Amino acid sequence: MFKTQIGLISTIDRLKLPAKQLSQVLTIIEREFDSAVITVTNTTNPSVLTLIQETTMNSFSVPRNGAANGRRLAVSKFVEVSRLSDSSLILHIDFDKLATMIIRKPDAFQQLITKMRLGISFDYACVNRSPENMQTYPRAWTDTETCTNKCAQAFFELSDFTDFTSGAAIIRQKFLSFISETSNAKMIDAEWPLIVKRHNGKIGSVETAGLPFTQLNREVTQKLLWQRYADRIRLVQQIIEPLTQK
Repeated sequence: MFKTQIGLISTIDRLKLPAKQLSQVLTIIEREFDSAVITVTNTTNPSVLTLIQETTMNSFSVPRNGAANGRRLAVSKFVEVSRLSDSSLILHIDFDKLATMIIRKPDAFQQLITKMRLGISFDYACVNRSPENMQTYPRAWTDTETCTNKCAQAFFELSDFTDFTSGAAIIRQKFLSFISETSNAKMIDAEWPLIVKRHNGKIGSVETAGLPFTQLNREVTQKLLWQRYADRIRLVQQIIEPLTQK
């Protein structure tokens, strides 16, 4: 049976993961993906980069310059080194989310890998969090992300639920160069699928049970509830801004 080539683009910023677990995660990544690029910010413990360099994966030390810039740089590095075909499917995901999936939801990880290997019809597929996953997130997040996702879903004229704010997407390799060349938004959640659409790509989604909220993903601040909502509303505005530009 023909299997689609699959790759990984991932970013690490000040990862808090024991060395033994990190080594286990890297072994699995190396086994499952045909090509991988992992960028590590220069504010991350140097031992993290050292461990990755001991594998066959491509790793790069990069300056800490904002999440969106870091993700763009990771895509550019992948475009530079990848020898996969244009039809390959590339998972773009922050490393802490991927590590959570591999360690705590291994079945979900394998199911996602299988979906990629079998191939999907979309050129940019948001990786939807399952309903069970969504219930683990703070209410200030899910309330505001619902608004963001509904807005983007309407813009792209999608009838099925699409989780633009999950922080994970599967992108066909031929579109990565367009993203690398033209992305410049403060937030890339809606901008990247917009770039793919402008180059006649098909937007859609796949679902996983492997993206629960954990303290490994993000520390919950101790701000007052209204302040947490205000912060998330500002993010909504930044995410949908590319959709409002001609």
